[in-house]
Amino acid sequence: MRKRQVHELKVDLDYYEPLISCRKNFEVRRNDRDFAEGDLLFLREWDSGRHAYTNLEAIAQVGYVYDGTLGGIEEGFIAFSVEQICTLSDEWSEEYAAAVERSSEEPAP
Repeated sequence: MRKRQVHELKVDLDYYEPLISCRKNFEVRRNDRDFAEGDLLFLREWDSGRHAYTNLEAIAQVGYVYDGTLGGIEEGFIAFSVEQICTLSDEWSEEYAAAVERSSEEPAP
């Protein structure tokens, strides 16, 4: 059984707030990381104008993954739902470290 993975993702300024507020509950990404249901996402807001991260971060979980087999998405890309979003405070490192620890022990659903 596949172990749960943690993926660190840049999220552009325009999409970060809609994503963490659940108005945007999906991501479309290049399928280069073997995303799977149950994986954890470490989301970091990215300012592409400054080429730098902001101080906003969150952890979420990958829900349903659509690989495009029925069409509607460019080859080499996937779409997946984003669930259980938790924004991070100054103590994020402890939560993130715990999530990484658990991900190496728990199989994905």
